[in-house]
Amino acid sequence: MTPSKNLSLHFFAFFLTIVFSVYAEHPKLSTEVILLYGTSCARKSTLANKLQESLEHSWQVLDWDDYAEEFGDDLASELLINDLTQHLINDKRVIIDAQPCLELESALRNYNVKTILVYSPLKTLISRDDARTILLKRPEKRRQYARAYIYETFFQLYGNDS
Repeated sequence: MTPSKNLSLHFFAFFLTIVFSVYAEHPKLSTEVILLYGTSCARKSTLANKLQESLEHSWQVLDWDDYAEEFGDDLASELLINDLTQHLINDKRVIIDAQPCLELESALRNYNVKTILVYSPLKTLISRDDARTILLKRPEKRRQYARAYIYETFFQLYGNDS
């Protein structure tokens, strides 16, 4: 990541910290969940971690991709929602890094959620996915599935805009 992009993420996380701090002072506006929405490899995890840092680690980060890599896509949403529910029952604030998922939207229905759509061009997503495949030493079947999921969620969120 170039220094200017890293600085931009730091600035954006700092900006969000100020916004959420203002909301925290007003009980009716208090945010319980920050949902960073977008395709895999859009830099949601990077933003989530910068935001958590800026909020002095008072928020827990739940990353859908971590669940998918460890347990597979079929269980990822269910396990993330279970962990999310436990955190919210214990009055913890949560930053969720996820792709579109009806089950997650349903689970969040009764909470004060601030949603941020994180966009990256398709060409950039593919390049980052190639790097992630090498880093994680993904088997070919998992690589193909992850790539197909990027295309599916990209076109679901943004249409043909690349």
